[in-house]
Amino acid sequence: MSIKKTLIFLLPFFIFVAPNTAENNTSNRSCLSCHGLTTFESNSNQTIFVDKFIFERSMHGRLLCTSCHKDIKEYPHGVVKKIDCKICHDSKRRYDGRFHASSFVNSILLRTNDGFFVTARPSRITSLLKDNVCLSCHSDSSVNKSIHGEKRCVECHADATANHSKLKKVDCGICHIDEKGKYALTIHGRQNAG
Repeated sequence: MSIKKTLIFLLPFFIFVAPNTAENNTSNRSCLSCHGLTTFESNSNQTIFVDKFIFERSMHGRLLCTSCHKDIKEYPHGVVKKIDCKICHDSKRRYDGRFHASSFVNSILLRTNDGFFVTARPSRITSLLKDNVCLSCHSDSSVNKSIHGEKRCVECHADATANHSKLKKVDCGICHIDEKGKYALTIHGRQNAG
């Protein structure tokens, strides 16, 4: 094939395909020009920061932001509608609409601090929670301001998963051995025993 024929053959690619690829990259770059700022907040003072490094390595990292945020047509945009994950994810197998997560195929869907959902096998949950996944929803907790805020949530709430409705009672005596005996004698200790 001659160079001229090769160029004529490739011309449609350069006219139609290449601009779309550039547009896809630009689209996410446009979003990240604001959402990539760690201090970027919504009107309700919630962080809407997106970590580019984490996003690009997540299960959704190859998608355009507008693949999920379909209501965004212009830049900058207004209030964004809630994403319907069922558009892509089979509602019976992967996402049942309860709270923000469900179990499937021995995995758990967790919402991370950056607002992305990741699947994790139970053996990986501890390492994910060490990054304070819990705090993406429980950030206003008084525990965060106490000495316990320095600990990982799963150090006390060992069975914590993102689809919890209410966590089981915590045995503080595991760490506070000296105080456990004294606490058991108080009215609260007697009420919480058993």
